[in-house]
Amino acid sequence: QNASLRREARFLLETAAREALVASDSEAALRQVAGVSAAEVQGAWKAFWEFADTLEEFASHLLKSSWETLMGRMMHFLARLTGCSGRVMPLAVMSPHWLEVLLCRALAHDNDSVTKFVLGRLVALDQGVARLSETFVLDEMLQRLSHSIDILYPRSDVHQTFEKQTAAFFAAFVEGHAGGAGVAAKKLLQATVSGQAQHHTPMR
Repeated sequence: QNASLRREARFLLETAAREALVASDSEAALRQVAGVSAAEVQGAWKAFWEFADTLEEFASHLLKSSWETLMGRMMHFLARLTGCSGRVMPLAVMSPHWLEVLLCRALAHDNDSVTKFVLGRLVALDQGVARLSETFVLDEMLQRLSHSIDILYPRSDVHQTFEKQTAAFFAAFVEGHAGGAGVAAKKLLQATVSGQAQHHTPMR
């Protein structure tokens, strides 16, 4: 049933975005509002849907092999966007909001190895480009980092690479928060101590 709903939602979004892009004034409007061309937007959506297709597979190998390429294309596009600090973009544009929708799907995947892989890559994303929202960071990501610590924080990682990436990710979240570092730090602390963590060592 969920797969059926996703197909229907995809059809609606693809149709709406395509119709918006073929409008006679779309090129000028996109350059004025977002600083990108219609061709760039189409390329970003292509990467978005190819990424979405990998998430429809139960196995993780397709996602792992295409992550760098597809996420790289989307991040390159998001870095080109202008005027989206408020995260409000025309429907035709593959904006940070739609990236979050895709990542929420990945984190809710039926295969745990997919979720763990995505978490490991998420903390390495450039926050200034991805512009992940407070809701996504605190509600979708934070608590998942306390699950399956033997995989997320393997003893073989003697240099504590993942821990350092995680710390840097949340430091960037605090520093880049629209409400200021003090407000962000308070919300991060509240979310940390109030959540249902399976293991508190990573949270500490």
